[in-house]
Amino acid sequence: MYNFFSQSLSFYYTLITLALCIATYIIIKSIAIAYKREKESIQNALKAATQELSLTKEFSKETLKPFEKEEAIIRNNTIQKTEKSSETTTTKESIELLQRTAEISNLIKKSEVLIGQKKFKDAEKCLIQGLSYNERHKKLLELISQVYLSLQQYSKAIFFLDTFFAHHKENVATCNNYALAHFYIKQFPTTITYYSKAIALEPNNPTRYENLGKIFLALENFEDAGKCYIEASKLDTKNREYHKTIAECFKKETKYQEAKTWYEKILEFSPYDKETLQALEDLNKLGF
Repeated sequence: MYNFFSQSLSFYYTLITLALCIATYIIIKSIAIAYKREKESIQNALKAATQELSLTKEFSKETLKPFEKEEAIIRNNTIQKTEKSSETTTTKESIELLQRTAEISNLIKKSEVLIGQKKFKDAEKCLIQGLSYNERHKKLLELISQVYLSLQQYSKAIFFLDTFFAHHKENVATCNNYALAHFYIKQFPTTITYYSKAIALEPNNPTRYENLGKIFLALENFEDAGKCYIEASKLDTKNREYHKTIAECFKKETKYQEAKTWYEKILEFSPYDKETLQALEDLNKLGF
C-alpha cells in the first residue's frame, strides 16, 4: 500500500514537473513571439518614419520653392519701396533746393535794382532774406557789404566781408570794399594791404592804382601817391587827372622841375587845358 502510494506520488510529481516544463516553454515561446512582433513593429515604425522623413525632404526641395519665391518677391518689394522712399526724399530735397536757388536769384535781382535806385534799406531786407536761405552765398555777401558801405555802417560791411573771405576767394570788388571800410574806421594798414591785393588781382586796371594813390594822398604821403598815379598813367596815357595829380605830388615835395615835366606832358594831348597852362605859368614865376 505504501509502495503504491509512493509510486502514485512520484507519478504526480512527474506530471506536475512535465506540466510546469510545458507551461514554462509555452510562456517563453509566447514571450519570444511577442518580442519578435514588437521588434518587427518597431522596425516597421522606423521604416515608416524614414519614409515620412524622405517625403518631408522632397517637400522641402520642391514644394517650398514657391514660398521661397514669395519671400524673394516680398523682399524685392520692400527694397523697391525703400528705394522709392529714398528717391522721393531726394526728389523732395532737390525740389526744395531748386526753389531756394530760384528765390535767392530773384532776391539778388531785386536788390540790385534797389541798389541802383539807392534804396539801400529795402535792398538790405532782400539780401538778409536771401542769406537766411544760404548764409555763405557769394553774391549775397558781396552785395550786402556794398549796401552797408553805402549806409556808412562799416563794421557790418567788414563782418560780412570777413564771412565772404572765410568761404570764397578774394576778388577785386571785395578787396576794394574791405579796404574802403577799413579806411573809414581809420585802419590804414589794412586799407593799404587790400588795395594792394586788388592791384595784384587786376594789375592792368589803372583804377586799382588810383584807389591806392588816393589813400596815400589822404595820408599826405605824396611820394607813394605819386608812384601809384605814375603806374596808373602808364595804363591810361592821356588821363589829364592822373598827370595833374602826379605834378601836384611833385610840387608838394618841392620837386618843381619834375612837376613841370608832367604838366608839359598834358599839353601834348590837351594843349589848351587852362589849369595846366596856369600851373606852368606859376612855375615859370618861380624860375622853373
